[in-house]
Amino acid sequence: MIKKILLLLLISIKIVYGQSQSGCLNKHQLLKMQSTDLDNIRNFLNNEGWVLENVQSNQSYTFLDYEIDYDIVQWGKSSYDNGGKLFLYTSSEKPKIVNYQTSLTCFNNVIRELMLTGKGQTSIVNNKLVTTFKINLINFELREYKNNYESKNSILVYNNQALIQVLNREKLKKKSIKNKQDKDDNEDEESTY
Repeated sequence: MIKKILLLLLISIKIVYGQSQSGCLNKHQLLKMQSTDLDNIRNFLNNEGWVLENVQSNQSYTFLDYEIDYDIVQWGKSSYDNGGKLFLYTSSEKPKIVNYQTSLTCFNNVIRELMLTGKGQTSIVNNKLVTTFKINLINFELREYKNNYESKNSILVYNNQALIQVLNREKLKKKSIKNKQDKDDNEDEESTY
């Protein structure tokens, strides 16, 4: 009799917990996506009921006020309280960026998981409340913002150190191109005299 009651209790907890979490991605899944290949991510999301919504090649993405070109793959999952959109920024030469735009329920679930790893650093950036947690080299950047009509919650997952290296290379490349153009312009001006 006690075994039956415990079993019913466990099943009830599993059903309630499972329903409240359906559609939500967790910290471990987001972390794994940041370092896993696109085929494995696609298979995982398909198995979880996510739907491929859009694919774009060679799109500019602004990171630290600097544009980086990425291919963008977007999935969506509808759910009454959970689900959301997942954007995966990929490139063969750059580290992945995962952008999970989700409900407040899923957002808060990830915050609770991250708080177990340590304290985040919170700041206000471009009218957004941004809390960053670091796990080894990976940043979890939780963004909360509200306009007059709705609240938005997104979680960015990226390797900050690797992205900074990419930005520095891009800056050097653009500076080199600009210097070459300036030199060519000076040579053109001199040849007209």
